[in-house]
Amino acid sequence: MQDEESGSLKKEKKSGRWVMTVNSLHHPHRQRFTIAHEIAHRIRHAANNDCFEDTTFFRNGETNWMEAEANDFAASLLMPKDAFDNFIANVSSKVEDVAMHFQVSSHAVRIRAKVLGYDGHNL
Repeated sequence: MQDEESGSLKKEKKSGRWVMTVNSLHHPHRQRFTIAHEIAHRIRHAANNDCFEDTTFFRNGETNWMEAEANDFAASLLMPKDAFDNFIANVSSKVEDVAMHFQVSSHAVRIRAKVLGYDGHNL
């Protein structure tokens, strides 16, 4: 895959099976988010589309409702609100520590924190 491609989920026409691909060049934390994102497409959007090619998870504002929903699903799955709040309250409020604990990117942590109402550079 090209670097700007994070992953894809496609339904094979012959077999009807869903096939997920993930960019092996990306950091494992990014890959985890990609996998969760693609699972969201399968669970929530398979009735709407049979091919999802994801290239812009957090890179810019260009997204559609399915991409935004898949990102939210992935963030909620990988960083559940109660666990997120508990870690910040009892372990560390540093973005890097939170990212390491949940095995996601710092950028994903910042977005999740914003969605959950946190403010500032550290949480």
